[in-house]
Amino acid sequence: YSPQGKVPTLTAVCGGYQEAKVQLSEDSYRRLYAIEYERAMGLPDNYTSSLARSRRYKVVGNGWERRTVEDIFKQGEFKEPLTVLSCFGGIECGKIALDNVYKIEKYYSSEIDPYPISVVRLQHPEVNHVGSILNWRSWNIDWSSINLLIGGSPCQGFSRAGKLHGTSAVLNKAKVIVTSLGQYEKLKQEGAIFLSQSALFWEFVAILKHVQSVNPDVKYLLENVVMDTAYREMIDRELGCFGVQINSNLYSPQSRDRIYWFNWEYVVPIEISHLNLSVILV
Repeated sequence: YSPQGKVPTLTAVCGGYQEAKVQLSEDSYRRLYAIEYERAMGLPDNYTSSLARSRRYKVVGNGWERRTVEDIFKQGEFKEPLTVLSCFGGIECGKIALDNVYKIEKYYSSEIDPYPISVVRLQHPEVNHVGSILNWRSWNIDWSSINLLIGGSPCQGFSRAGKLHGTSAVLNKAKVIVTSLGQYEKLKQEGAIFLSQSALFWEFVAILKHVQSVNPDVKYLLENVVMDTAYREMIDRELGCFGVQINSNLYSPQSRDRIYWFNWEYVVPIEISHLNLSVILV
């Protein structure tokens, strides 16, 4: 990719044709360094330097583009201080964005991968780690205090690059298309096997409904990949808002097209950011 162009969408895939590279001359190129991945995502330099190089690429590629979500959050004009519950928290790009615009009183993070957890423990020791989202009913949280719920649920089942299983399951050797929280919970009780981690979307829905029952004014944001219309409309319906497709090239040197669902007003920038690949190079 030309230094004068945008960085392609960074992913957790390392190596091969999917790896982001920079063109050095007409016939030579190199892979982006891990610190350049961090810069492309709007993260502090060496934010993930405690990890091995291959792990750094993966955890950063799985994150959020910080400048994009920071502006989305900023336009929410939230009441401070915030008590935040972050589901599928990863390396907590969301916290970095929120710290830049709001005062945070408490921050809870749900994540099971030890590598991003170790980064967050080092960079944000104040974060409360609550464990797997599957165990949310046992978390020691004052649910009525949560005024912002955020998350980026697993995308494999929704991604056009994946097998498009969505949140489907297999029960008694038959495939079941899951379209509601009640159906998901019933299938769990019956021992169904879900075909992708994207089924965890329903846990986010369950948490949202629970928080809304004790705090109807809670704000929320869910992020995921661009997906087929049927899946997008399902999420629209379950979350009670329309997803907004935003390319991070509006804010950053990276072209990263994602859908964001949130319950506040947002104005999309008119012009694409002038930032390009050259500004992140070491």
